[in-house]
Amino acid sequence: MPPTQQMPGQQPGQQRAGLPPWVARVLVGNWAGSALVAVFAVGVPGVLATILMLLMKPDGFGVDNTLTGIASGMTMAYGADFGAKGSTEVFGGTYSGHAGLGAMPLTLTVLGLLAAILVFRRVTARYTSAVDALLDAVRVALISGVAMMVIALIFRSSGLKFGDASGLVDEALSEVGDSHIDLKYGPGIAGSLFMTFLMLFVVLALSVFLRRDWLRARPLEVVHDWLAVPLRALAWLFALLPIAGIVVAIALFTIGDGTSEVTTGFGFMDWVKLGAAAVAWAGNLGMYGITLGAVGQLGGWSSASGESTSEARHLTYFTGDQVQEPGLWVTVALTPILLVAIAYFVTQGGWRSRATAPPAADRGPGLRNLAVWVVSMLVAVPLFVRMANVHAHGSVLGQSAHVTIGASGVGATFLLFAYALVVAFVVGLATRTIDGPALKAVLVSLNRTPATQPPPSQYGQPSAQQYGAPGQQYGAPGQYPGQAAHPAAPYQPPLAPPYQPPAAPPTTPPSTPPSTPPPAAPPSEPES
Repeated sequence: MPPTQQMPGQQPGQQRAGLPPWVARVLVGNWAGSALVAVFAVGVPGVLATILMLLMKPDGFGVDNTLTGIASGMTMAYGADFGAKGSTEVFGGTYSGHAGLGAMPLTLTVLGLLAAILVFRRVTARYTSAVDALLDAVRVALISGVAMMVIALIFRSSGLKFGDASGLVDEALSEVGDSHIDLKYGPGIAGSLFMTFLMLFVVLALSVFLRRDWLRARPLEVVHDWLAVPLRALAWLFALLPIAGIVVAIALFTIGDGTSEVTTGFGFMDWVKLGAAAVAWAGNLGMYGITLGAVGQLGGWSSASGESTSEARHLTYFTGDQVQEPGLWVTVALTPILLVAIAYFVTQGGWRSRATAPPAADRGPGLRNLAVWVVSMLVAVPLFVRMANVHAHGSVLGQSAHVTIGASGVGATFLLFAYALVVAFVVGLATRTIDGPALKAVLVSLNRTPATQPPPSQYGQPSAQQYGAPGQQYGAPGQYPGQAAHPAAPYQPPLAPPYQPPAAPPTTPPSTPPSTPPPAAPPSEPES
């Protein structure tokens, strides 16, 4: 597929009269390229939802219910709810209620977003401005949101005929008696528009931010250098959740007694339906798995009529006698393997090209990327948990209720943060991103032993406790009862006297032998 050229007509002088500048810039642009991206963003979840729905649907489910299920899978992939509204006449009165279910099939979400990003980057490959790419992201999100809203409007169902599942519905409604129930259900219309628009725009805008050549302002370049690699790491962590979920599902179905009791008597098509459901929600199961592997909790939380209840359990509860699923012990190995892979990805600069990757000897960017990735887990994990959990809400006879099933968000956030911190430290040392000798030198410099008093000597010189020691002589304060004692002064070792070189011996001038007087001349004889 050749790269799409940037469309002309985006200059301010060519804007339509009477429209704000930003509206004109959105209206005039590369609509063909944006529509191509929207086709993949909507089509990939649609194809997957069609295949999985055909595999999961009960026999005799009906064409209308099947189409409604496909439409629900498409829209729920981007965060829309599945809604139902009904009314009944019983005991001479008319009662109505509504309910909603939010259960994002994260496998469809991951593949749909991945396809949208790849095609979007292809379409905008030759753009020279981040603004033009962001405007294309707005168009893609708008087209996709409108398409999802139209699908939610068209494919809706009514009635209580669900094929082989009708018996369960009849049993649930048996206490209502002989009454008429008017029920309509389908994907949420408003959520299909706004949630699709929001998710696609945010994801495509982040992909624009990862193109450093489009960021011409120095502050944006600095922010990009700090966040680009951690953002790629979080994207890979989210993309690997379906694979982790498939590993957990295989362990559940092949190891243990709890699942075998549920699947006793399953035929081939029953296993196909169960496998299709596991694939659709594999990303959710993967998030639950790494939460249990990090000593987190799974459970349920509900609130109704002002009262709240909750029950959450650790891994040992699900692997013990209560649930009997020892296959979940695989999560103990799954969580560190996943985090080690992501941490190694971060130390390698996000597997960028050699032209943009930092040099191997430069530990600064790698260490900084590890630190930012670990801190970013405090933001990403709550979002991933929110998307993976199942949320249900409803209102009947004026009473409302809300139920959440899945991972504990607070526990998963801080436990995975701590786990990522330890993994980042170990991987950083292994890849020499963290300078081990320098770290050891810092730790040694922090280890300082306080001054201590030497022990009393047993032989030789008297110690501080013997007679003659300063402050302990006879008559010193505190020696006898009634005397006030001065506060004990801390021990200070005696100061050595300053070094003085030995004095030179005095020098004396060399002694000279006494001079001998010359011999006296003999007396001369008198002349005669």
